[in-house]
Amino acid sequence: MKVAVAQLEPVALDLEANITATVAAIEAAAADGAGLVVLPECASSGWLDDPHGVGPLAEPGDGSGPALVAWSAAAARGEIAVVAGFPERAGDVLYNSVAVIGADGAVLGNYRKLHLFGSERAVFEPGDHGLPTFEIGELKVGVLVCYDLRFPEAMRLLALEGCDLITVPTAWVGGFDAQTPAGEGGRVGQVEGALVQANLNSVFVACADATGAVGDARFLGRSLIASPYGEPLAGPLPAAGAGMAAAEVTAEAARAAADRGAGVSPRLDRRTDVYSLEGSPAAADGATMLADIERRRGYLLDMHRTLADLDPGFLAHYEDFLGAAFLAERSLDRREKELVYTGVLTALSTPRSHLVAHLRAAHAAGASEEQILETLELVLPPVGVPRFIEAMAAFEEAFRGPAATNRPEPNGDQAP
Repeated sequence: MKVAVAQLEPVALDLEANITATVAAIEAAAADGAGLVVLPECASSGWLDDPHGVGPLAEPGDGSGPALVAWSAAAARGEIAVVAGFPERAGDVLYNSVAVIGADGAVLGNYRKLHLFGSERAVFEPGDHGLPTFEIGELKVGVLVCYDLRFPEAMRLLALEGCDLITVPTAWVGGFDAQTPAGEGGRVGQVEGALVQANLNSVFVACADATGAVGDARFLGRSLIASPYGEPLAGPLPAAGAGMAAAEVTAEAARAAADRGAGVSPRLDRRTDVYSLEGSPAAADGATMLADIERRRGYLLDMHRTLADLDPGFLAHYEDFLGAAFLAERSLDRREKELVYTGVLTALSTPRSHLVAHLRAAHAAGASEEQILETLELVLPPVGVPRFIEAMAAFEEAFRGPAATNRPEPNGDQAP
């Protein structure tokens, strides 16, 4: 999919002018063949820290306000998805939000900025929607806003949930560099940080920045799209003036980049026994899954007490899978338990040696190779290409490797 970032110079508190400019950008990106366009932070109002000015321009996140109506219509006309920042009103509360609109014009949802920057705390409340993800074409897409990039945990969690592309509506200002270059040359910390995080997390990153100034805030421009290897695919755009940059972004390229070859896969090599990431709603669902298994089945997954810290998106998937397939039953026989455990370990990027051990244990408990392969085929679609290759290698090691020749014949009595 061709992804575009639209760099704009918003007019502070001029909703009509900003809607005109943003719709024109959406139409230009669609005409250029883009399937997704990212607009800056607070694109409908301009970023500023005046609650009295911003409040009247804020609109609901359901798509009924003037900016979202206009963006939805432009998205549908151009058959292009849109990610755009706007001030959101929810009752008496304002959020610095981002609307995610599908290519059919439907509002898929919104993201509320988690980390508020300085004086904007006088205008907005911190986001309370967590880190949602969105399916746009073949891509799994996450959203962050500006200052969120200073908290690497946020992008890491989105990467662990399987995102291929992180979109970043932003209004970059100076202050994070010893001296921000006034011209086009020199290093800019926001750009360098986006490139580094793209590389560390093996994801595409698309940053759409504002230019110009609002009050004392002068925006840095330099919008860009970064590859999963930390290379600038498009941009950085100039420091001043509106513009557009676009690049091809594919799920296949993002997922291939997660495996750096020679047995090096940073996501799989994480030491979750030493550190963890907590706080994702999906991780809480994973903890519920563990508690349910422990309470209702007495089957304690004691080797993996940190499951809720691993790849939260997979945990959410597996709570649904286990609830539908197994937990509704009154009991689990040992063969089923091992098949369930094998599926969970496959999805959660457990070390291959653990997966091999439980593939063999499932066989020893009475599962045939065909049943084990069926379990892997059920769970592998959402886990990505690198994990698919790893799981298939584990299957080959368990049943085709040298140690497999000494494997006991399956019976229902042997312990896993």
